[in-house]
Amino acid sequence: MAAKDTAQQQKAPKKQSPAMALAMLFHETYEGMAPEFGYTTNKATRKFNPNSPNGKLMVAVAQKVLDSGKLPYTLKQFEKEFYGLDLEHFMHYTTEWNEKKLKLKIKKQADYDGWLNYFKTLSPNAIKLLAISGQDILDTEAYTALRRWYDIISNPHRIEKIHQAGLTNSNKKTKSITELATQNDRLGVLMATRDAIAEKLQKGAGARDTAALARELTEIMTQIADYEKRMGPKKDTVLGKLLEDMPGIKTKRPGKNGGGARNTSFKSRVTIKDIEDNE
Repeated sequence: MAAKDTAQQQKAPKKQSPAMALAMLFHETYEGMAPEFGYTTNKATRKFNPNSPNGKLMVAVAQKVLDSGKLPYTLKQFEKEFYGLDLEHFMHYTTEWNEKKLKLKIKKQADYDGWLNYFKTLSPNAIKLLAISGQDILDTEAYTALRRWYDIISNPHRIEKIHQAGLTNSNKKTKSITELATQNDRLGVLMATRDAIAEKLQKGAGARDTAALARELTEIMTQIADYEKRMGPKKDTVLGKLLEDMPGIKTKRPGKNGGGARNTSFKSRVTIKDIEDNE
């Protein structure tokens, strides 16, 4: 069996070079069409022989034509090669095409907000072209961010939602509600909850959600006002500044850490008029 396989391998024809294939194609076509033009070819060279002087010449000429880069490249040839590409080469050439045509280098971003801020630096024309040709090279988050800017270019008034949502200022650092709750910062939790609800309203909630969010926001703001009232006057108010200088009066407002217990004191019942009368 091994000897038989070896014999078959020896009989297997060698793969033709592009120049050899072109020379044979030209020779066969030339010989086949000659009678149609009333031309009689040389009997000695009618059968192509790559080892004959005529055959060697044709292969050499074919190689020179191929090396010149002037050989016409048909659409059919292009389609054959294009559809034969594997995914890796297709992605590579598609990325290169976009970067060369759009004159940009696509930089990988960490998340959706990163892509939003990256694409806002591109020109409207680049956004429009990339929206068409970038589907095969961008991941879902990147393409979604790209499409959002594409929609904004078509409908400029939608830019307001980008700014209202705070997506153009992603570097803003604030404590989360969980962090504030862990620190027992009651007022901070209420204010963070208020801000979160307000942000949802700014992003454009539906009619049904807007009504519910508006009610929640009102309730939270009322709770904040009641809590601040229980803590006594603020230090930056007129009454707060006057009481701060009064000896023997303790503040009822807890520290910024939010861990202070409520201190009932005379201070919470003192008015500006009482202070003026004492003077």
